[in-house]
Amino acid sequence: MKFTRINEHTVNCIITADDMDEQGLSIEDIFSKSDESMAFLQEILARAAEEVDYRPSSTFLPMQIAVLPDQSISLTLSENPNLAIADMLKGLADRLRQFLEDITERTGLEATHSVSHDETGTHIDVRVGEEDAQANRLLPLLRYSEYVFSFDSIATAARFAATMQGMPPLVSSLYKDGDGVYYLHLAPKGAKSFADVHEEAAAYASLFIHASEYGSFVSVERRYVLHMQENMDLIIRDEAMERLSAL
Repeated sequence: MKFTRINEHTVNCIITADDMDEQGLSIEDIFSKSDESMAFLQEILARAAEEVDYRPSSTFLPMQIAVLPDQSISLTLSENPNLAIADMLKGLADRLRQFLEDITERTGLEATHSVSHDETGTHIDVRVGEEDAQANRLLPLLRYSEYVFSFDSIATAARFAATMQGMPPLVSSLYKDGDGVYYLHLAPKGAKSFADVHEEAAAYASLFIHASEYGSFVSVERRYVLHMQENMDLIIRDEAMERLSAL
């Protein structure tokens, strides 16, 4: 097998006929998605991690398969990290919301410590269900070193920041584009990624879920941060969360 990294999120693997013979697989097996072929694809992912450091964060990974004239297979693996993270945030938020609704129905009481109400609607507070709080379950969400969320106004960003007091240390900067939209850039303090602060995984996951409720998730890609730095106005550098929460 030969691995070639196409770009940051895409890898191509050429699987020769000999590779498939060694596994006792045929081209038809690959396309039939048999148990044996699925195990073989898992092995390819493991090899891709070793050979070209390809470590997709999503459990859903699109693959493009093509048969070459020499009966080799060209397998292209690609993920969009922004879509993967957006789907993960939405799934966690939906599960938390359902959990709170179930608790409210069973007890007949409002979950005042878990839900806040204001003119923008109902928002999940900084709580993560016990099952989701396990750090190893959250690591795919936290493997990135930069998160960007957008807010329709500085007042909305301030309301979000006010609910997140007592969070673990992080670096946060606020930008504004030409349309009056505010962008909050979040990065771990003294670490390469949020996942490196393993004991704070649940707290950081709560931060991102809550941010996606008050605003909208935008990106985890460095190139987008560079775009902000070059094309937007910097409103607050490094301490945006602290200063916004004081407004």
